[in-house]
Amino acid sequence: YIEFVNMTAAEFVKIVRAGNVPTSSQPPVGGVIENYEKYPEDDIINICMADGLSGTYQSALGAKEGLANADRIHVINSATLCGPHRYFVQETMKNVQAGLSLEEVLEKLEKGEMTDGNS
Repeated sequence: YIEFVNMTAAEFVKIVRAGNVPTSSQPPVGGVIENYEKYPEDDIINICMADGLSGTYQSALGAKEGLANADRIHVINSATLCGPHRYFVQETMKNVQAGLSLEEVLEKLEKGEMTDGNS
């Protein structure tokens, strides 16, 4: 299943409550490439789950190789899972909406610096 595409959160909870143990998988490389190619003129920041805990980061790096817009795709290893990962994404969006340049946003991600809550 793809989260929120062919299964709702309520359906997921129902399956878990029925006694099933969820497992996960990284996104298919073809889907990652498709998303990269959808936005050939945009800068893309792909914040991935922790390298070493998932193959997502390495797959995302490999997916951009050879694409015409590869120089516009920035793959970040969040070094986290779940909640902290979501926080990085939310704070990155705040920084983009606050008007920070791509370089400033990437620098904050690399240093683990996020907004001060006033953005």
